[in-house]
Amino acid sequence: MWRNKELHDDTYQRPLQPVQQILRNLNDYYAANVFNRSIMGRGWETRLICWKPPIDGRVKLNTDGARKVGGSAGCGGLIRGSDGQWRGGFAKYVGNCSAYVAELWGVLEGLRYAR
Repeated sequence: MWRNKELHDDTYQRPLQPVQQILRNLNDYYAANVFNRSIMGRGWETRLICWKPPIDGRVKLNTDGARKVGGSAGCGGLIRGSDGQWRGGFAKYVGNCSAYVAELWGVLEGLRYAR
């Protein structure tokens, strides 16, 4: 895991205490799977997660950001009304940055666009 990050993320530094980091990652994994629950020991329940419309008279903004291996990043988003109809969308190249920063760019540009 760390070797991959070192190869593809210029800002990444190995943790000083890898065992503690692994345990934190494991706790995060279990916390993320809290909605999957066993049904009488037969396996896991799969739930369909889908877009939900905002309350009447409002719009909902959904955004995303991504980064290529070389660092080139972009963001995009769309706005839909309470009826589910598409109201607008955007896409933007944001330069070289982390995936996290690209996500933040998506939120910022989405809020600007929604104004």
